[in-house]
Amino acid sequence: MTEDLRGTGGAVVDLEDFIVEEIPAYLPSGEGEHTMALVRKQGLTTVEAARRIGRTLGLPSRPWGTRG
Repeated sequence: MTEDLRGTGGAVVDLEDFIVEEIPAYLPSGEGEHTMALVRKQGLTTVEAARRIGRTLGLPSRPWGTRG
């Protein structure tokens, strides 16, 4: 990943086996101005997925999905 850090070993053999599940800090209450969505993506970075969703919804991706 970087020249300054050693790798930890291992390899992703099949992308179908690589799954990340984000666990929210708290459950949605159903009130307020926020919306929660489950997004499944494949072959896209998180930043690119947020950018595409934001573009489709007419929203900037940065405030609602990523730090990138």
